[in-house]
Amino acid sequence: MLAVVACVSMNVHAQPVQQYLSNQSLTAAHLSVSVDGEHAPSQSWWKRIWSYLGIRNARIRPEIGTTLRVESSAYASSPYQTDATPCITAAGTTVRPGVVATNFLPLGTIVSVDGKKYIVEDRMNARYDGYYMDIWFPSTSEALEFGRKKLAITIIGYGEPGDVIEPTPTPFVSPEPEKTMWRAIADFLVTKTYKDPNRYDVNCTN
Repeated sequence: MLAVVACVSMNVHAQPVQQYLSNQSLTAAHLSVSVDGEHAPSQSWWKRIWSYLGIRNARIRPEIGTTLRVESSAYASSPYQTDATPCITAAGTTVRPGVVATNFLPLGTIVSVDGKKYIVEDRMNARYDGYYMDIWFPSTSEALEFGRKKLAITIIGYGEPGDVIEPTPTPFVSPEPEKTMWRAIADFLVTKTYKDPNRYDVNCTN
């Protein structure tokens, strides 16, 4: 049996709680859950604050066929771009071509970009709270070449992390820009700064 106990700074009645649960309430409610008379483990301090303020998960589940504009960047499997397990996604799968990271879509969401399928299996830093997407590349040099750009993505399905995406997409890079004096200077500075941008990359194919 599941018992839900609501505690707010005012007298609580069934209607305010129902309004809160349906996202119609203007006040914040703190909900604690107990199972078979036992209280659930206490939340962390931050989670209690978020709960008190009524902050909810911003993740959405758009209808299939929805097209969205996202700010896109790229990443590779290196500890300084990810964490101590650069080959493992937030979903527990191994990174591979076709994997993307985003915070606003559920894991397993399948999207189409320029006719190629990608699947959400990873997460970005929590500060990217919005329409952001990171595309995985096999090397940092390819990720740097991709850069940052606006992309149109279309929701084409909801699967499970680890699903095979056919055909496996090859991450795309920006076309080579025309060489200008400023471009040559920028290339020189990048070369000086990153003598070997792939030196921290981890080979995740083993």
